[in-house]
Amino acid sequence: MAFVQSAAFNLLVFNVTWLLCVVGRENWLWLSTSLLLGYTALLLYSRRVSATVLLPTVLIGCSVDAVLQFFGLMAFTTPHLFPIWLSLLWLNFAIAMNLSLRWLEQCFWCAAIGGSIAFPLNYAVGERLGAVAFTAPYPLVLGTLAALWAFGLPLLYQVRRGLSEEFTAQRIAIHKRG
Repeated sequence: MAFVQSAAFNLLVFNVTWLLCVVGRENWLWLSTSLLLGYTALLLYSRRVSATVLLPTVLIGCSVDAVLQFFGLMAFTTPHLFPIWLSLLWLNFAIAMNLSLRWLEQCFWCAAIGGSIAFPLNYAVGERLGAVAFTAPYPLVLGTLAALWAFGLPLLYQVRRGLSEEFTAQRIAIHKRG
């Protein structure tokens, strides 16, 4: 069980789920949903992660994507208003932030530089694979994503840290009462 909760295993699950969601989208939704929700349930059950810590990242990430779509920078190829597979990607990322990418929390500049490179790169790969269409000029979209996530990723880590500390304090208080 310890290996399943490890950063190395999380990195494997993260990449497999990312590929399933971006390449398979609605066609493989049953598989990506089963894999990710099963893995999430295992992590929640083992108290390796908390829904209180995961949910804000999912909501913020989905909101940012919806705003980018609203302002015409990108369009997701989906029959739904907002792609279910994209919500799964944000859950996948929220888990990775807590396990395999947790080291970024310790270094603001690492998170800022990492966000400014990794996010535009992931969206560009998603665009090449047909999961998203850039509806504005390519450099404008990538530049916007780089600037947005240079600030956004460190902010997500600040939110995660605050919620994680609150969750830990609540767990300690519960154990002291019991």
